Amino acid sequence: MHILFTNTVVQWIGAALSRSIGLVLTLVLTRSLGSDQFGKYTLIYTFLSFFTLLASFGLQTIAARDAVQNPQNTPVIFGDLIVLTALFAILSSGACIITARLFSYGDDILYGMKIASLSILLIPICSSSLLFQINFKMHHTIISSLIRDMSLLILACYLWHTKSGYIGYVCGTVFASILSAAYIITVGRSILKPRFTFALDRYWAFIRASLPLAISGIALYIYNYIDSIMISKMSTASMLAFYSIAYKFVFLGQEIPKAILTSVFPLLAHSATADKSLSLGYFQRSFDTITLAGMFICVIGILYGEKLIVLLFGSGYQTAFIPFAIFCVNFIFMFPNMLLSQYMISIGSQKIVLLFMSTVAIINIIINIFVIPLYGIAGAALATMASEITFCALSFIFLRVRDRFRIDFTPAIKMFSVSAVLIVIGHNMVMPVALHCAIVALLFVISTYYLRAYDYGSVYNLLIKTQYRDKGYLFR
Repeated sequence: MHILFTNTVVQWIGAALSRSIGLVLTLVLTRSLGSDQFGKYTLIYTFLSFFTLLASFGLQTIAARDAVQNPQNTPVIFGDLIVLTALFAILSSGACIITARLFSYGDDILYGMKIASLSILLIPICSSSLLFQINFKMHHTIISSLIRDMSLLILACYLWHTKSGYIGYVCGTVFASILSAAYIITVGRSILKPRFTFALDRYWAFIRASLPLAISGIALYIYNYIDSIMISKMSTASMLAFYSIAYKFVFLGQEIPKAILTSVFPLLAHSATADKSLSLGYFQRSFDTITLAGMFICVIGILYGEKLIVLLFGSGYQTAFIPFAIFCVNFIFMFPNMLLSQYMISIGSQKIVLLFMSTVAIINIIINIFVIPLYGIAGAALATMASEITFCALSFIFLRVRDRFRIDFTPAIKMFSVSAVLIVIGHNMVMPVALHCAIVALLFVISTYYLRAYDYGSVYNLLIKTQYRDKGYLFR
């Protein structure tokens, strides 16, 4: 238990450091490259991430599972993992370059993608991080990530000083990945040496086991990134840069429900099979908590988002506030959707989650085809919100039909009303930003408390007093 706790804390610290370095790196890139070149850099790595996903193919997760269940076979499992990921990496790297040509991108973007695709070939080496996971040595994974992030940040600062173009940053990213891979393979060899015993039947079994994970990963990629790819073809690189800046705040905002769900998921998973009424109670409290967080971020983001974007990235990126404001409203649906997904997984309906995610991804593509030419990045953000609303509706309908699932939406309606009023009032208040923000936040808490929109004591009960006991997960 001590090892598990230590590794969990290490991962939290590593994630915080990585996010912080990533934010600083984004500031350097946006200010040194300008919106057009930053948009091209973003396009290259958004495009590349799909083929990186194909190269990994979910194999590492299956390998970790098999190695834990059969530790005596770990060297063979590790050898199979390296062979298969090497094969997928070579195919994916070639497919990336061919597909980029089919998309008819400019010569400079194609050149950048050729360089960036070299990092896909490092995936077999990076698979050695599997050993850190199964041996509870996650600090090595964190160190390798910090080596990559810090070396890239140092190179980015140097390239900013020398006024290099975005191709220089692409080369720097590949070099930073090589340094990280060198650390992984050096430390990994000291833990375990792989054993290569070629057997096609074992390889096919490995691939078949990882196929559902690969399909889920592809669906998730389409769900998250297809709008960026479509903007790159239907609009300009600068518009993609603005959209990317706005979307970075989406990923940061998702950390809030993730932190809540980390504590809540064991409760949902246990009670879903043991006591349906108890499970519904946990869901209601979690739903109210996550909805409150989404509403609060929506208010703060709409009132102060434009100032924040200009402060961090400069006045040249002020256009990013348009999709940013839409994404802030979208948090009202996105946060509950994360809870709904976790709940459906806890009751064994992960195939339904995949089906709904694939459905809304298709809906997102169809809407984007029509709205991007008309409304640009604002249309793409609205298409994303429409997809989130659809997922939310489908999930609640499914749970209502399957389990007679009934949720009290009265608190959420009260929170929404408070948020709408505060946005209107906040826009008409003239005072220093810090004082303005403090007053708005205080009014939000007081209003939701006295309207009984949220029981603030449940935060303590849900996140602090919840503990594991031999007979299940209970509130103290």
